[in-house]
Amino acid sequence: MLSKRLRIIATTLRSRPLEEKAGIVHRTVQRLTPLLQDRSLELNVERSFGFDELAAAHEYFDSGEHKGKIVVTLH
Repeated sequence: MLSKRLRIIATTLRSRPLEEKAGIVHRTVQRLTPLLQDRSLELNVERSFGFDELAAAHEYFDSGEHKGKIVVTLH
């Protein structure tokens, strides 16, 4: 990270008032939705599991084989 001058920026919402948290989430959704829709921002989803495969999803995660996101769908 140092040689590429990369940074990790993080925050916690825990100590913020509920109204502020809701505003942050709302603005984030407003900004990210168009980027996801026009594919200028893509999620790195490696594998999807149905909710009935939750144990298998956990096993796959624990294996360390994944390089992208693991998605569990509820339907």
